[in-house]
Amino acid sequence: MRFADWFRQQEGLTQEALAQRLGVTQGRIAQIIAGEMPSMRLAARISEITEGKVMPNDFLRLPPTTERAAS
Repeated sequence: MRFADWFRQQEGLTQEALAQRLGVTQGRIAQIIAGEMPSMRLAARISEITEGKVMPNDFLRLPPTTERAAS
């Protein structure tokens, strides 16, 4: 799940409150919501705070993959 999507689903949670829980600034939260990559340490912390709904690999911009059937 994208971090921005998770954040939008959290009624009553402000960027400032989330920033305090994560130990970063509100501005940093806004940057991540806008699509900037957090450090791996912060991505792991976000995963903890979101109870695994946002995983560190969710921040990676990987192209979609297709699975090939075994021949």
